[in-house]
Amino acid sequence: MRRPAAAPLHTGVLVDSSTCRVHATAVLLTYQSWPSALGAATWVAFCNFVAEHVETWGVKHWTATMESNAAGTHHVHLMLQFRAPVDRPARRFIFDGKRPNVSSHDYLGEGLGKKKMQQSIDRGMFYVWANKCGTVHLDDGRLCVAGNYAPCWTAAERTYQVLGKWPETLWKQRKLETGQYEEYLFLARDGVLARKRNLEAVKEDEAAVAEAEVMDEQEWLAGFQEDRLRYPVLVVLGASHSGKTQSFHDGIILDDVRDLDFLASSRTSCKANAMFRSSSRRRQEARVLTRSTCLQCRSW
Repeated sequence: MRRPAAAPLHTGVLVDSSTCRVHATAVLLTYQSWPSALGAATWVAFCNFVAEHVETWGVKHWTATMESNAAGTHHVHLMLQFRAPVDRPARRFIFDGKRPNVSSHDYLGEGLGKKKMQQSIDRGMFYVWANKCGTVHLDDGRLCVAGNYAPCWTAAERTYQVLGKWPETLWKQRKLETGQYEEYLFLARDGVLARKRNLEAVKEDEAAVAEAEVMDEQEWLAGFQEDRLRYPVLVVLGASHSGKTQSFHDGIILDDVRDLDFLASSRTSCKANAMFRSSSRRRQEARVLTRSTCLQCRSW
């Protein structure tokens, strides 16, 4: 899955590039970049740097994270919400000799809403807080995420509500793994049923694509080029609605076969030797199938 680009997302109001001053109520700063070998040490130093400056910066809420770039280096995002609009030089935010990248670009294609300013700021905070593709983990497994403001399902002293569309947007843009998105979906408790249906459809399609071939279809079809007294039966085992019956059109389809004893007792009627194969992911020794099964029996 594609890692998120290390691009700045938005400022609260305006960044004056001519004088390098920040005029903002809330701002996302992006610091580039450090070798991955220095990731842990840089992260600890950065968190200490922020903790030492939140008061002098006039910060109300903040969230920070470290992420990996496609090139293998690390960058840091820092989302700040100030107690009041600020007007200060960008050099005030320099860390480790690096001045942060600041931009008035939209957040994932959506602008900072003026009617619901706090909600828009919270959305930016969640972007930084979320366990995205590329979020760096420390050696002990902890995420490189810190701050004094977090989603309402956490134990943080200051929290905010997460709308269902926030993690959904990250997932649609391939910035969240499917499993992580599903976790956030239920934690957010917003539009769960509709989003869950969409999620399950995508998961089913992904599973079908990832599923290895049950057997070489050409190998099975080649058997019918020979004159035989008996022909093999191809049993396709897979999840429901995974397109098992769409690959074959010339034959008899027995759908939803769950008991292999049925096949054994019907050998005389089918006049065929049964050939049972499954992919490595679904190989089973049991005689009762727990998922829908499609029996393809070529005419003879």
